[in-house]
Amino acid sequence: MQKRDYLIFGITFLIIEILVILRNTLLSYNYYFWFCDFAPLLLAIGFFLKKDDLIKATINFGLLTQLIFLIWYLNNIIQGIFIQGRILFNMIIIVLTILAHASSILALIFTRKIKSSIKTIYWTIGVILGVWIITLAFTNPSENINILHKIPQEIYFYLPFQKFLWPPIVFLIFALPAHYIQVWIYKLSKDKTKGIKKRIKESIKTKN
Repeated sequence: MQKRDYLIFGITFLIIEILVILRNTLLSYNYYFWFCDFAPLLLAIGFFLKKDDLIKATINFGLLTQLIFLIWYLNNIIQGIFIQGRILFNMIIIVLTILAHASSILALIFTRKIKSSIKTIYWTIGVILGVWIITLAFTNPSENINILHKIPQEIYFYLPFQKFLWPPIVFLIFALPAHYIQVWIYKLSKDKTKGIKKRIKESIKTKN
């Protein structure tokens, strides 16, 4: 990836972070410790510093969790739950919410040709522990930020000592599968690039 690309993508995620702050301000929601609320900032920092492992680690943490949220959120939109009352205002909030929760997906698209390494796993563990410590230290358990203290009651499942088990659960169920998804997408992208280069060479030979 070229230096210009890192700069462009860094600015892109910085703009998304500003839009997240705008959305929360419009909703009078002053909590910024949900991962999806500060993930664009993490990604922006990663791109500005050209830290591929930080970018990939943030994607590992957020990819599957954000996909699950988006499926739930879009299902509610289809049912008309979020489009009652002030239509224009709600539509703006919906667009900003989807954008905020698509940050990992966008970052994956931008970095699909960058290879994840074993260092990415270590960075992922660091991101998970960082989010865990920040959530424990600065949020009220009753708010259940980042689903740290209890699983939503709609799932009908109780996990004792969840706040202590949260880091390994997040790593094994969400981050590790996302890591291998990134590896798979990188291989697909690499094979596709090789195929295109091969066809170009064959075309040049044919013309000659």
